[in-house]
Amino acid sequence: MTPRQNSSGGKERLGSIPKAGNTYLREPLVVGAMAVVRQAKQGSTKHPWVAQLLERKKPKVAAVTLANKNARIVWAMMARGSVSSLALAGALEMQEAAAVTAKKTSITRPLLKNKI
Repeated sequence: MTPRQNSSGGKERLGSIPKAGNTYLREPLVVGAMAVVRQAKQGSTKHPWVAQLLERKKPKVAAVTLANKNARIVWAMMARGSVSSLALAGALEMQEAAAVTAKKTSITRPLLKNKI
């Protein structure tokens, strides 16, 4: 989930973010990150890092950046065989944001079924 690099002569050129890798791992990370980004856009103060990132980047790019950060945390936890309090807190925040998003979408789904 990192941008492609095409650098030479000391000039760093970052390209688009490729869709390489295992989609079964990448998709839930990005979906969870989008939930956190959505909460940050609505003015939540739980995620100041994401709010600062949203000032500089588009929401989907910020979500992929957050997913990349979370993937690195998960990899470090698996490699070390430990759970840090920071990683646990981040996972709980993502779970809360995903639950709020699921609650909102479950309300609108029955309305859409009736209209079809």
